[in-house]
Amino acid sequence: MNPVLFFRRLWAFVVRDWRLELSYRMQFFLRILSILIVVTTLFFISKILPALLIHDSPSGEILWLHGSLAWPCSTTS
Repeated sequence: MNPVLFFRRLWAFVVRDWRLELSYRMQFFLRILSILIVVTTLFFISKILPALLIHDSPSGEILWLHGSLAWPCSTTS
């Protein structure tokens, strides 16, 4: 067996495995990044929504101020 051919195959094997590992690592970091983006977005949405709520309804329910979101939400379990 030709030693040059052996080392080329060995190098190709190492490069293939390295690329495979790198792609999974990128997938992991991109998944973490997407989770952080969603959590940050939901945090800021949660800061906006209390401004749209009426907390002082006579029946103790929370009512939405916005017309398309006008349904009662029970606060007691």
